[in-house]
Amino acid sequence: MLHCIRASVRQIQRETGNAGTDTASEIERRLGCLLGQAMVTRSPFDIAVLLGSGAELMMFPDAATLETCAATVDAAGQRAMRCVVWAVRHRCCKVGQEVRRFAVAARLDAGGGSAAR
Repeated sequence: MLHCIRASVRQIQRETGNAGTDTASEIERRLGCLLGQAMVTRSPFDIAVLLGSGAELMMFPDAATLETCAATVDAAGQRAMRCVVWAVRHRCCKVGQEVRRFAVAARLDAGGGSAAR
């Protein structure tokens, strides 16, 4: 699992490395987009990997999104994924007030299309 998370971090950093001067903002946008897609598909593995990737980068989704992700992963009943979500929550709490949050774009349809076109 950790291997997948670290590979995801490297991929996100590669994808956003040439995006412009504010790489952190680009990473936040990319994490938000990817996590939104994972939430639409309700993939506990993808959700766990992306939450873990964000935590490795010290970036976390807003509290409501984190709770939604946790509920989705809990419903799947996969212990390893639940452990990753717990670890992300723990790291987020440990960081405290200085935690960097990213937003997940609202997605209305289950097909993954954008709601605002």
